[in-house]
Amino acid sequence: MSNQSELKQQAMEKLKARDAEGARALFLQAAAQEGINLEALVKRANQHLRDDQVPEATELYLKILDANPTDADALLGLARISMFVGKMEEAEAYATGALRVAPGEGMVYTLFGLLAEAKNQADKAVSEMQKGAELSPDEFLPVYNYGRVLALVGQYDEALPYLLRSTEIEPHNYAAFYTLGTTLTMNGMHKEAAAALNQAMKIAPKNLDVYATLADVLLRNHDPDMALYVLNAGMNECGEHPALLEKAAVVCVGVNKIANAVEYFEKITKQLPTYAQAWLNLANLYILTQDLEKSEAAAKQVLTFEPNNWQAHYNLGNLYEVLNQLDKAEAELRKAADLAPNDVRPWCNLGLVLLRQDEPIKTKEAISILEKAVERAPADEFRPAYNLALAYVKDNRTPRARDILKDLEQRVPQDNEAWDELQHLQQTLFSDTDALKMNLAISSMMWDARRGKAKDDSDE
Repeated sequence: MSNQSELKQQAMEKLKARDAEGARALFLQAAAQEGINLEALVKRANQHLRDDQVPEATELYLKILDANPTDADALLGLARISMFVGKMEEAEAYATGALRVAPGEGMVYTLFGLLAEAKNQADKAVSEMQKGAELSPDEFLPVYNYGRVLALVGQYDEALPYLLRSTEIEPHNYAAFYTLGTTLTMNGMHKEAAAALNQAMKIAPKNLDVYATLADVLLRNHDPDMALYVLNAGMNECGEHPALLEKAAVVCVGVNKIANAVEYFEKITKQLPTYAQAWLNLANLYILTQDLEKSEAAAKQVLTFEPNNWQAHYNLGNLYEVLNQLDKAEAELRKAADLAPNDVRPWCNLGLVLLRQDEPIKTKEAISILEKAVERAPADEFRPAYNLALAYVKDNRTPRARDILKDLEQRVPQDNEAWDELQHLQQTLFSDTDALKMNLAISSMMWDARRGKAKDDSDE
């Protein structure tokens, strides 16, 4: 038996006896006699892993373990790679091996924490990663992952010092600044979050997520102009990705730059011709820009690939009501109500269209529909009750209308937009039939305007 083989056999015996240090010394001696420079191999393998060259790193780590099964770097590297490719049992085996030979290495416990996190064992993940950060307070991965998992479980105050420390350890790491920025946001520190995310943007200028997240933070900080600037910068760097276009469009709606919002949504529909929500938002926005033919075309476009899309029928119904094409409006709103029986909007607007037709039978049906809409409406949505009061007046049931209005006066906050409208109605409605007609004509439009439908739908 060769001297190298004898050394390896002795090393294996010591390893079985849990004498990791003795085994390591013999393995290193045997490798040296074979002319293997393990230190150089480890350095190369670790660099491959840092550069995301996984196959090359794997090959070297396996070669290292063949020469020295006690090498902690190789065991930890293979554990990380196994997790990356979803081989959790294999990762746990390598991590267990690393624990045997390097029980004082923080990264070992960080890996066990990551494995626990993958199994949705949050408490264990936090506990293991805490050990990792305490044992290796100057190593990026243990410190960063402990801060990250603390933020993940909502312990933002506790997470921030570790995330800040991780940015000091690796000041050019995108993930550290990005996670720090999102955590600061959740902690209500929007200006500090913007600064961290801005740094992440400088480190990784081609990563579109950071532009979207930074824009959200700027909006929370009430700076829509800067948010729009950041989104456009992101599109300059990453291309006009639909996610950035849509977020920019929503910002434009919020600051009443409707023409710009239309432009962004039109670009989305060219890239994603079957993205229904973009077409629906365009249908709404075209009404605001007085381009009613385009509004109709946009809603109909949705129906070419989603014939049962209730919002498309709803938009068409509202459009036809604006155009005073009440028969067509009624037909579309009936379809919308049938397709979305639990949403009060189509029912509410259908009731109004029926009222506008001045037919006693349809007035009775409108009242029935609006009564159901009131039952289904959220407690803070006053439009259905308001419209029901209009219907009762139309049906010469003024006392019932007054009762509803008195109830609304008790429920509607005085700083709510509906308050002034309610007062105006009480002052004019019962003595002025023209006022009734006017209220019927504008009520459904006010419903969608107040809800900010184009913006809300895009956020969904």
